[in-house]
Amino acid sequence: MAWERWSDTLATTIAGYHPLDFFLWEYVKDKVFSTPVPDITNLKAKITDTFPIITDDMLENTWREIDYRLDVLRATKGAHIEVY
Repeated sequence: MAWERWSDTLATTIAGYHPLDFFLWEYVKDKVFSTPVPDITNLKAKITDTFPIITDDMLENTWREIDYRLDVLRATKGAHIEVY
């Protein structure tokens, strides 16, 4: 089974296009797929083991970044910009 393709589809379905969800899914996906996943049982275990290592600081930094991007959108009245 193509886990990467499956996980991208699942991320889009689960995330609902919320930035924090995308951060969270990308972080978890990077940790889970850092080594090959042999089966669904191992996949579930790796996902479950990854969540406890997400820190409050990581979530706060994500919210801070979202807030900054919203400020930029308000200041530019929604004009397209590149944010690095």
